Amino acid sequence: AGNALMFILAFFWLIGGFATNEIELQIVNLVFASCALTIFLLRHSVQRRMHAHMVLLLAICYSIAGVLFFDGIAQTEPSIDHLWFIIVAVSAWLILGVNDNPGDQIYANVYVLACFTMFILVELPIIEFSPIAPQPLESRPLVHSVTKIIMFSFLLAITNIYMRDIRSAQKFLTLANETLENLVENVLPKTVSSRLRLEGKTFAQGHPTASVLFADLVGFTDMCTKMPPMDLVHLLDELFSQFDRITEELGLEKIKTIGDAYMVAAGLPEAREDHATALVELALRMRAEIAEHPELGIRFGINSGEVVAGVIGRKRLFYDLWGDTVNIASRMESHGRKNEIQITKATYELIKDDFDCEYRGKVALKGLGEKEAYLVHGRKAA
Repeated sequence: AGNALMFILAFFWLIGGFATNEIELQIVNLVFASCALTIFLLRHSVQRRMHAHMVLLLAICYSIAGVLFFDGIAQTEPSIDHLWFIIVAVSAWLILGVNDNPGDQIYANVYVLACFTMFILVELPIIEFSPIAPQPLESRPLVHSVTKIIMFSFLLAITNIYMRDIRSAQKFLTLANETLENLVENVLPKTVSSRLRLEGKTFAQGHPTASVLFADLVGFTDMCTKMPPMDLVHLLDELFSQFDRITEELGLEKIKTIGDAYMVAAGLPEAREDHATALVELALRMRAEIAEHPELGIRFGINSGEVVAGVIGRKRLFYDLWGDTVNIASRMESHGRKNEIQITKATYELIKDDFDCEYRGKVALKGLGEKEAYLVHGRKAA
């Protein structure tokens, strides 16, 4: 747009030169009109920053030519063309100065310094210089009016381009931020990711009462020797995607997957009274999903109690749990039975009114001693 306005201005005064038979006016404006037209035709074949340099150079050269050829530098009335230096300086900073490229920032400062110097020379003036082809006094009002209109239009065009770039950058940043937010929320619970962004550091928090579930596929290791790897991964993805769907429907927090093992927690990061009941319901629905794959089975271990949860470390952050409650839940799963939901006494006390349970007895857990265990068969009849 700025380049087109430069062409219009030069072409206007080219016609004016023919009308007044001023050969200098014709030649100068013919040169600049040709340059502006050439730059306009090349706008799609050169880089945007190169095109910006060409337009800025054309504008500053046209300003200098206007001062030297038609107005001069005198202590009487200052040249109207020297106002172009303000336009070019502002445009240079708007177009080039905002770039991260150090070279463009240097160029922008060079343009500004050159324009500021020329503006001071004309405005003070420090030196005097007679115009090569002075304009007739009677034509100056028209010259000044047209030049001011073109200057105003040029500045509006450059500002519009700058604002359009800002809006485009803001839109891009918004989309990028939304993508990042969705990614972070898929890795961390929403409340945890929000806290991590606000505090800017990792943390761990204690939860006095929560429940933890471990589930592990039975028969998966044997399938690894019989199925192609891609088919195996596809099956695992299908199963875990169904588990994810059920977990989300029940409002539970998936912690992680470890190979063919699946870990879920309830009652954190936000507390809920039915944490144990919700996890047992999840286990029943997961077992129903596995029933559609007779070649596979699944073991469950659930425990309830105090848990520490949070995000620690500096790289590849994820939400994790620590404490005896977690360790016992893991051992309950590894010492469980195929397609059985094994729970501790702590969990049993929380869910016994809603589910049919069978006392299994004490189970020796490696490193943790003997713990009383129960098997959940299903919900109690209403």
